[in-house]
Amino acid sequence: MNRSKPAPKPGLRRRAFLRGAGGIVVGLPFLELFAPRKAAAGPDDAPLRYLQFIHPQGTVWNQWAPTGGETNFTLTPVLSPLQPHVDDLVFIRGVANDVSWLNSLSNGHNSAGRTLLTAMPYSSNLDGQGNLLPQDQQVDNDTAAGPSIDQVIAQHMQAPTPYASVNFGVGGPDVGEYQMLFSGPAEPVSLEGHPQEVFDKLFTNGDPMAPSTAELIRAQRKSVLDSVDESFKQLDSRLGAADRMRLEAHAEKIRELEMKIGNTGKPGIGCGTPTVSLPPGFSPYTDGGIYDVDSSRAFIDLMVMAMACDFARVGTLQYTNYHGPTFPWLGLGVPGGYDTWHTWVHSVEDPASDPTVVEVFRWYMGELAYLLQRLRETPEGDSTLLDHCLVLSVSEFDNGSVHSGYSLPYILAGSLCGALATGRSLDRSGRKHGELYAAIQQLYGVGSDTFGWAPLCAGPITL
Repeated sequence: MNRSKPAPKPGLRRRAFLRGAGGIVVGLPFLELFAPRKAAAGPDDAPLRYLQFIHPQGTVWNQWAPTGGETNFTLTPVLSPLQPHVDDLVFIRGVANDVSWLNSLSNGHNSAGRTLLTAMPYSSNLDGQGNLLPQDQQVDNDTAAGPSIDQVIAQHMQAPTPYASVNFGVGGPDVGEYQMLFSGPAEPVSLEGHPQEVFDKLFTNGDPMAPSTAELIRAQRKSVLDSVDESFKQLDSRLGAADRMRLEAHAEKIRELEMKIGNTGKPGIGCGTPTVSLPPGFSPYTDGGIYDVDSSRAFIDLMVMAMACDFARVGTLQYTNYHGPTFPWLGLGVPGGYDTWHTWVHSVEDPASDPTVVEVFRWYMGELAYLLQRLRETPEGDSTLLDHCLVLSVSEFDNGSVHSGYSLPYILAGSLCGALATGRSLDRSGRKHGELYAAIQQLYGVGSDTFGWAPLCAGPITL
């Protein structure tokens, strides 16, 4: 989690926290009781959020892109899990990452990862004036020369929250070639890879620098909610009907997270490499955690609660371990003859003809659908958390088998309090991904018409 900007204390005191025995502090959702009078009138005064959902290895393009027109389109097989949320979505095709090719000596993964959210070349591939160096003076791998879009938005917000952003790595914190988040030139932002540690930091102490009180709670075998039970009762007596429903729903979600994460009989779901059944000939990935469907859902729940509690207003869910994940809960395995998921994706001539490849990419969209469901069912003010969000979903490729980035699979979700018209499928062929980010940053009040590498940004895309 990015602690680059500590929260101003007056803002935190005005916001709702409950303090219990042992110094335990539990964050609360937005309640009308603690809001200015005008904020209770409607969602316009609710804080805006920005979330990113990043999955690796591209997609199956001819089973991803919706068919039909801008508003009368049909979802394809890979996108089918998103059908219940289609009115909250904007699909964008035709937007290219041409910046990746500026790092001419890099392999496809390194450059695609560094440039996906920054739209900037490697730092070492620019001279002192910011000009691109000729190929014979370039390096094959480096950090990005500018910030990622999430950090630009977080820095512009200057939100009075404990964290500027929360960033989770499903599959472990080791991003390898896929370091995507940067707070500035050559300034990578790390991911949190263990759900238990994230839970402890976010929900057991209001001071993000002192999460150790969670250990005291475990030693006493008491729930976090039990420790603030009396404070909950006192607050409940002061609430109106709407606030009481929000508080009860919030407490239930925290209790569910405790049961899901805390009672596993091990340090944490994401700690260490789980035991899975691998097909013959498969070599376990040794540089990161194997995917776990339970940790994916746990991280999504944690992200939603972090937003609801206002611990941060910017967040990223990045599915790491692009090279060798396995998906045992889908009943799928890497076929004999291929040592990893990565080599399999590269070797499939027609991904659309391989039902296993299609099913894996559909699973990612199912996890996105779960995130949207959780945001939609979380009330905030007179609407929901999703109404106050913009969620960006994308992969570094459109077709992972050939490292293609000519039409990245962008999905936007949420209306951002009405700033974005949803329920649409847009063709923006010929435009660059820095131009998309220029448009997104303007939705949050960033005044610049450019983002990333200026020669490849002709101005914001029309959304």
